[in-house]
Amino acid sequence: MFSNKLFGKSNDFLDEYKDWVYLCVSLIAQEVSSAHIRLYKQKIGRGGKIDKQELTSHPLLDLLNSPNPMMSRGEFLEAISSYVDLDGNAYIWKARVSKEPKKLYPLRPDVMKPILDKESGFVVSYSYDKGSNDITSFDPKNIIHIKNFNPKWINSANPLRGIGRVEASKSFINEEATIREWNKNFIENGASPSGVLEYDGELNQEGVDTLRAKFKQKFQGAGNSGEIPFLQGGLKYRTTQISQREMAFIDQRKLDRDDIFALFGVPKGLLISEGVNLANAQQALWSFTRFTIKPRLTKIQDALNSGLVKDFGDDLVLEFDNPVPEDRQQEIAEYTAGFGKWLTTNEIREEEGLPPIDGGDVIALTQPSDIAPVIAPKTVKKDVNTEMNARDIIGTEAWKKMIKTQKPFEKKYKSALEKYFDELKNRIAQKYTSTKAVGDDLIDGQQEVETVFDILTPLQKELFLLNAKQALDALGIDTDFEYTAKISDALDSYNLKLSKTLVSTTTDQIKTILRSAIDQGLGPNETADLLDSRLTELGKNRSQTIARTETIRTNNLSTNEAWKQSGVVEYKEWFTATDERVCPFCGEIDGKKILMDDNFFDKGDEFLGMKLDFTDTTAPPLHANCRCTLLPILFKD
Repeated sequence: MFSNKLFGKSNDFLDEYKDWVYLCVSLIAQEVSSAHIRLYKQKIGRGGKIDKQELTSHPLLDLLNSPNPMMSRGEFLEAISSYVDLDGNAYIWKARVSKEPKKLYPLRPDVMKPILDKESGFVVSYSYDKGSNDITSFDPKNIIHIKNFNPKWINSANPLRGIGRVEASKSFINEEATIREWNKNFIENGASPSGVLEYDGELNQEGVDTLRAKFKQKFQGAGNSGEIPFLQGGLKYRTTQISQREMAFIDQRKLDRDDIFALFGVPKGLLISEGVNLANAQQALWSFTRFTIKPRLTKIQDALNSGLVKDFGDDLVLEFDNPVPEDRQQEIAEYTAGFGKWLTTNEIREEEGLPPIDGGDVIALTQPSDIAPVIAPKTVKKDVNTEMNARDIIGTEAWKKMIKTQKPFEKKYKSALEKYFDELKNRIAQKYTSTKAVGDDLIDGQQEVETVFDILTPLQKELFLLNAKQALDALGIDTDFEYTAKISDALDSYNLKLSKTLVSTTTDQIKTILRSAIDQGLGPNETADLLDSRLTELGKNRSQTIARTETIRTNNLSTNEAWKQSGVVEYKEWFTATDERVCPFCGEIDGKKILMDDNFFDKGDEFLGMKLDFTDTTAPPLHANCRCTLLPILFKD
């Protein structure tokens, strides 16, 4: 289809899907087929910044997960990637029902031909020739064409065709196939001439043919390898050595193999074990995903976004997850080298997806999760390497159970709060753009307090009831937890106070941003952009801190209330987290025991210079991001 002959046969690049080409193409395709793809709804904000919201349920995702009755999502992507490598082209037919595509079918690229308008040069149809005069014509709007670059992309025979890796590496594949055929014949002929028969007399042609036939029957072929010949009548067998030409054939095949690997972008260490160790295997995997898989995913992603996604909406975009594995050792080395020089603690924490801390290299300890921080000493290590006593074993298990329950709710809190802050940012931007209002005028305080309260309250109640039941079950108490009006009122009171604090501190932040804009002499548009970027950062950091702190608080408060209702717990004991990230405040209070109705600290107390002025500390947390828990001490019989 591309030229008259290739490798002595009809030029169908798909026929080369075998041997080393098969290994390379299938390895790439398998990696592509396992990549995770996400769908986002996006909008352009101020300053051209794009805000994206991930969609986890959508007809487009359903279509990609089940593209057609004969293929899974993975098989579909595997076919697309394989065709791009083998032929340089992949075609996807969008089978429509009314307006939206309902099925996706990959089509064989070797029998597809774009038909161009003679005057404009645009594609007017695609001709799909299945043989025996069975030709289907496709409307261009129903075909997605994914292709590699071709410097001769316009020609009368095959317009708009891409070049595949098979075509690009045809000389190496041809040479490797020739050597492989030579090796095959070499073995079939007894892996010889390893020696020759000598005869002092003369043989006529009939004698030569008879001798050759009998010798081949007895000693030639893999099944007769190692047989010892017994010769009579003056025959002698003289061994020969492998020639330099034959040795060159073997070496050349290895070179061709390596060249094929290189052209397909597959490191040799991923397919064969020659000279492979852990270090170069890891480097090979990184290079493969970075320079082969990631560009391939980008090519497919771009084609789907331009040729498929727009059928479902102009505000949607598909993105594959980054397939490149993290090099944690390299990252840690870079952090270590830059810390205290060109990298601050908050810059490192941002790279790790952690919220910043005031002072950059100090811990922000706050009470509760949204009050201005108090600067405290650096974290100290809890000795987790010493032999654990009975208390440590019990406490570790209790801490693990708390985290197991808390973590899923932390994600729920974080997601809900991030959505709230994003919507708040948009409300503020819209109000500022239309009215140029400042400070308090940008936020309807009462409305925002009610919104935050409505977000926090149901999540807190769900976690509270779940953990309270688990706390009773752990004590062997076979009674239901009673969610009393007193408990409900106390939690509502706390959530209302927290909501007011969050809105108040957000308003103060907005005032600070606006003052900064005035000091810098920024205009209205620049000020709007500054508000957008600062509020985005503020929302991300606060969502994480509040989510972690408040879920830990709810866990421990519900445990405390369940123990009180059980009637079997006399004291509660403070237990710090079981890893090395223990701050000096929590380390100091670790092991403190108090009666069930008592507080560890009353509102207004000071502890190691930290003012605890938000609420009574009945149970952990002591500060923002605190991860401590409680242990029960039962009444003695």
